[in-house]
Amino acid sequence: MKKLILTFIFFISINGFGQKFSKEYLNHYYTEVEQSNSSDIDGKIVVKFENKIYILNDFLLGNQINAKFFGVKADGVSDDTTNLQDAINFCTKKGLTLFLPTGKIITSRDLNINLDKNASTKFRLIGNGISNTIILNIGEKTEIVLNVNGNYYDMFSMKDFSIERIDGEKPSGGIGIKLNKLVYSNFENIDIFRFKTALLANDVSSSSFKNVNGRWGENGVILTMEPNGMSNPNLIEFRSCIFNSNLEWGIKIDNAHNVNFYNSLFEDNGKGGIYTTYNNSNGAVSINVNNSYFEANKGYDIYLKSYGQGSHNFYGNTFNRVSKDKFTDHNIFVEIDSSVPDFFDNTVTTIGNGFFSAGTYNPSEKRKAIKIVENNKKVKIIDNNSYRTDKEKL
Repeated sequence: MKKLILTFIFFISINGFGQKFSKEYLNHYYTEVEQSNSSDIDGKIVVKFENKIYILNDFLLGNQINAKFFGVKADGVSDDTTNLQDAINFCTKKGLTLFLPTGKIITSRDLNINLDKNASTKFRLIGNGISNTIILNIGEKTEIVLNVNGNYYDMFSMKDFSIERIDGEKPSGGIGIKLNKLVYSNFENIDIFRFKTALLANDVSSSSFKNVNGRWGENGVILTMEPNGMSNPNLIEFRSCIFNSNLEWGIKIDNAHNVNFYNSLFEDNGKGGIYTTYNNSNGAVSINVNNSYFEANKGYDIYLKSYGQGSHNFYGNTFNRVSKDKFTDHNIFVEIDSSVPDFFDNTVTTIGNGFFSAGTYNPSEKRKAIKIVENNKKVKIIDNNSYRTDKEKL
């Protein structure tokens, strides 16, 4: 073979990790090549033994690369931060898929994922399941456990692992995952537990989140566009996600545009389930909330403030006020800002939602299920829902 082009990925069996190279071992796991530049020899995928060059077979086959190959132990005792960062750096540069093994991977500092726009294939980060692969962050030196920096259009994805803090009853971590400048990315089966912000997405659009949970923090998810960004949160989908037991909001969105929720749970959040603003700078629809469940939140299940013309849509959701101690002021609260020009209008569509209460909750006319504050602006309201009592009707 001529000069090796590092464009593939590998997975080596667990029995191979940590073994010293031998002729028999190399013949089993590696392929001898005629030549390779010395810069290709990394002692892992490309090795030199007895003046011969070998390349890992599974690397050539395009399989995933196990972080254990870089020394990550995942034993719940060893600090794996440095070795995991080495694995991330190697795989992002080459556009490989990095596999996080079963076990508890201890980290104590920020891990940076700087996506390489020149990589011929796209980096992915995957574990072996939410309950199996756990990044356990410890100490006080971490601001962001996984800090992902993109270049737009990176096709980045991560899935199948958890990030946790376990030192105390209150959220003690900073940010679990921060995403920067990503388009066409997807995230699946990720649980983030006891962080001040579980997931912060800055300047992210056209991306999806499935079975992504933000629990027991201050805020589950924050979507925003920091200065000099390209897009407000736009064309983002949350499907079958859980946002529960956060001190403030399940999810907060700055200027949402076609942010969509399906079959998601918002429960027992201190200020409410969803908080969002909208300014019609990237489209004419703010949020679409579909077939989701809201229970035991305080404040508001959904709070939306509109600064521009647009449509806000809620279909087939369940809203539950559970007791005299756990109830929202309003399930859906929409405020049209008074600075919006008179010729701008808003449409609030609520169809097929079920508003009910359980236990000791006492319905009140002061706590309408839906409240619209129009501020003398033109608002079209479509109300076709199921209410427990007439007191709560719009």
